[in-house]
Amino acid sequence: MVVENARAQRARKRRTDSRYLELSEPFLERLAAGESVKSICSDPEMAAWSTVQRWLRLEPDFRDRFVAAREAGGGVRRGGWLSTYDPAICETICERLAEGEPLVRICAEPAMPSVGTVFNWLKAHAEFREIYALAREVQGHFMFDAVGQVIDDATPQTAYLAKVKIDGLRWQAGRLAPKAFGDLKERTPVEDGGKTFTVLLQSFDREGREVHTELTPEVRAQREARAAAFRERYAVEKAALLAEGRVGCDSLASERASAAVEAEWEA
Repeated sequence: MVVENARAQRARKRRTDSRYLELSEPFLERLAAGESVKSICSDPEMAAWSTVQRWLRLEPDFRDRFVAAREAGGGVRRGGWLSTYDPAICETICERLAEGEPLVRICAEPAMPSVGTVFNWLKAHAEFREIYALAREVQGHFMFDAVGQVIDDATPQTAYLAKVKIDGLRWQAGRLAPKAFGDLKERTPVEDGGKTFTVLLQSFDREGREVHTELTPEVRAQREARAAAFRERYAVEKAALLAEGRVGCDSLASERASAAVEAEWEA
């Protein structure tokens, strides 16, 4: 008597499973008709994707018919995986993005691909990347126009919430359509009558502390020269104070050096 191994026993049990016998055929029919696996498995009356994966693992016949059904439904095999790329779905996604709808909400619908699938399509298809980028830019204009509606709907009681929404919409508009609404413009030295003006960009937190500074080469050179002058002056002042017999004179030496450097630079 031949003893069945564990995998064969599980496969035989699955073949007699009433759920498998009941749902496998309708599943394959819908797949062959072009419906996505995600859409089919989202149907409460159909098998979940985890169940379908078990069928694919344990049922060679189902696995072969699954591959055939996906190819019949428009899937294209690439590198051992089946691609469900659909230009019509891509156009629908881009149209809804251009109308201001978030990608996460679009992909949450059963008939739509997942967010990960969309990004895989973007990596693999240049034509999709092109219309997607345009849709995102149009979405930026939509966000900017939505600011007016938020302002119109605002009341004294909702003023703070309206401000938060406006700031968020402005930020999104600037990111999605930077050429039209971006706050950061390219800054270059401006010449006027032979004089060159440099721009120093600084950012501060709410307490007034500097958190970021963007220096032009001229300003950076000036700061470095000033720091070098301070270090040199500090050494001279400290040596003089030590010669006078003063101990713990670092603060006084630093104060005198700073005053001397300030006077030299202002002159």
